[in-house]
Amino acid sequence: MGKSWKEQSRFLLEGLEAADGIATVGAIQVGCLQRIADACEMMARDRERLANDVNFYKRRLEEQQGICLRLRHANAALLGHLRKAKSRKK
Repeated sequence: MGKSWKEQSRFLLEGLEAADGIATVGAIQVGCLQRIADACEMMARDRERLANDVNFYKRRLEEQQGICLRLRHANAALLGHLRKAKSRKK
């Protein structure tokens, strides 16, 4: 057999006798099941990648929110010092 069962299940729809390398009905069915299994595995991989991306971006969001909060506090403290320095000048 030159082609795998998956390839034959995709292209052979007639000549279902087992003669001269032509796949049998059972072989074509197995090839179809293999293609379905491959598609399911691909979907699972894509879903796992998406879940990993979501977790990554959630962590990044939390980090950036923490940085933003620290900068706001620092700016508020600096503004307080500026007001204090201005009021001492008068």
